[in-house]
Amino acid sequence: LDIDLPGVESAQTIQQMRAAWPAARVVVLSEERHPNLPAAFHNGADGYVLKSLMPDAFFYALAQILSGESVLAPGMAVQVLTEFREQDSGPPGLKSLTARQL
Repeated sequence: LDIDLPGVESAQTIQQMRAAWPAARVVVLSEERHPNLPAAFHNGADGYVLKSLMPDAFFYALAQILSGESVLAPGMAVQVLTEFREQDSGPPGLKSLTARQL
């Protein structure tokens, strides 16, 4: 799912995809870091891949996702974990981590 498609609410689309095809793996694509990425994962995305990845890395990431793994584009872990840390529903102990630990 291209998170940058005009007129498409990605979080809602992910929910709809999950409802229609529960076993499907949902991969979010973007040109760059996207502010709605944490919401995409919250709504069921299995991976986030930058469109700028080299073909080999892109297909490797897709293979990982299809095999049941979750993939996060480099540099996005801090954004996603910070979002969870700011929410009360985040994993226990995550709020106590420093930026470097994230």
